[in-house]
Amino acid sequence: MKQFITGISSSINCLQLWLRNVELFAFDETKVKRCKKQVFLWTAVDVDSKEVLGVYISGTRSGLDSYSFLKYVLRFCINKPVFIGDKALWYKWALQRLGLEYKHETFGDRNAVEQWYFPFKHRVKRFWKRFLYHSTNTSIKEWCLSYVILSRIWRFLFWHYRITHR
Repeated sequence: MKQFITGISSSINCLQLWLRNVELFAFDETKVKRCKKQVFLWTAVDVDSKEVLGVYISGTRSGLDSYSFLKYVLRFCINKPVFIGDKALWYKWALQRLGLEYKHETFGDRNAVEQWYFPFKHRVKRFWKRFLYHSTNTSIKEWCLSYVILSRIWRFLFWHYRITHR
């Protein structure tokens, strides 16, 4: 039931490009409807660059899910970043288990992940607030991967436009 999303090819050189030194990490989960059931979409965003570092889909929202997601995201970090999240109990357990520093914020730097969810949820509303009835976790994973890649391209083009038109 659990699905990880990564935009990394199998090339070692490509993997080295994705490893980064992240200072602050905002993470959260949101509900997404699949068929008549809810699945949870977990997202981690680099606070400084606003880049999505990982997305995870699970059928439940528990300490084990947050542990699996955070452990997966840490594979792409050179250091141990500070995690910023809300007051969910399952985060605290997973972060303590991984020996990571945790900072609770309702607004502030945590808005990086909420700013990613806003256009994502807006796009999913085009599907009447759920993915199609015959969707699978794999199809949701592939759609989310495409969305992450397109959002990175859009961010780059927007950044490039701002630089060239000053």
